[in-house]
Amino acid sequence: MPFVMAKGPTTLFRASIIRVQNASRLQNIISSTKSTEQSLSKEDIQQKLQEAHQLIKDITVRVGNEEIAYSERRVLSEGGKVSVSRQDFKDYEREIALVLLNEKTGKLEVIEIVKRGSQLISPKGYKIEIVERLNGIRWNHWATQYKVIAPADTVVLLNKYPLEKGSGADYYVYSTYVDEVSNPEFIKEGAEYLHAIVEQARGDLRVKGVMSKAVPGKLIVDVLPADYYKHLLFLEQSDLLEALADPEWTTDRALGMLGYNKERAWSMAGNFAGAYGWVQFTDNWRKGKPGTYSTLVKMYPEAKLDTNFRTGAADHVNSMKAAILLYDTNLQYLIKHFGADILKNPLLEEYLAAAYNGPPTRVSQSLKAAGITGAASKSNWFEGLYAETEGYIAKLRLLNENQIPGKFLD
Repeated sequence: MPFVMAKGPTTLFRASIIRVQNASRLQNIISSTKSTEQSLSKEDIQQKLQEAHQLIKDITVRVGNEEIAYSERRVLSEGGKVSVSRQDFKDYEREIALVLLNEKTGKLEVIEIVKRGSQLISPKGYKIEIVERLNGIRWNHWATQYKVIAPADTVVLLNKYPLEKGSGADYYVYSTYVDEVSNPEFIKEGAEYLHAIVEQARGDLRVKGVMSKAVPGKLIVDVLPADYYKHLLFLEQSDLLEALADPEWTTDRALGMLGYNKERAWSMAGNFAGAYGWVQFTDNWRKGKPGTYSTLVKMYPEAKLDTNFRTGAADHVNSMKAAILLYDTNLQYLIKHFGADILKNPLLEEYLAAAYNGPPTRVSQSLKAAGITGAASKSNWFEGLYAETEGYIAKLRLLNENQIPGKFLD
């Protein structure tokens, strides 16, 4: 079934224009990373992943002492226009261990590469390159996409990436194998894992009897559909340009990454804004005022969230519970300003997703400017939101129009 492109009257949703501009280049990226022969079954890959973890277990990888400056280009979509800029970085030299898989013979081997600024230095006899994504990202820590030029018929199955002191660990082991082989069974497994985590989080909140603050007298898990929370993975862990250029590949990639890595997937992801984990939670304290996560810990003590933000954000079930609580507090805010009829609004998920990205006050301003009251809705309600938040809405419409992730669970 072909993907349906999201539609909307604003410049952001000129998806057809962005698709024409970027689809060709994205297809080149996709074809450059996928192997020509996908002969390994799901069981073969699972066995090889287990073997790879054992092979790499005792390998030592190190971080150097000197920071090296380099830059990468960044491609952004704002207001329906694509802009290109340069982003500067400083990073220490790193040894990175790779487990290579020959897809024809099934042979595994471990090699070490060196990251020196923007350079990738391969050992003699090997040629490995970094794949530049549509948004310009090349080096992406342990989630970097590698392309093995030589030896032939070889892909990177697993990598062991060294971390700086103070990060809480010495290294991180991760698989980006989905970038080479988009195995349908692992995509389905990723969807099943996502469903299971959301249901486990909801089940735990139900057992603990956590009540909604938005709708008094109701359990928090009985207020909103479970799909609202399942969509968070795609909203937080997919790129807008890639989603508009090829939404099917983008959602397959996210689910495949989840299928391969399970609890490791994005557990240590973080950004400059202090957002961590697979659903990108924040806990930014300002002038002694608790951040979002700490506020939820205090507001919903019966939920028994992990009181340590970093470990709580890394844990998939715990962070999903926190996301459910945050949706409830944001819904409480919307009901306070727009009345209980907003629960009947067909675009309620969009309002809550936008409030999750932040902040609910800005969502309220946009709704008021659009003349939204209660159950009444307008498709172009989001004028005035941050560009990133508008991108959230674009991706959410793609997910809903294409029944993601539900169609993978049928």
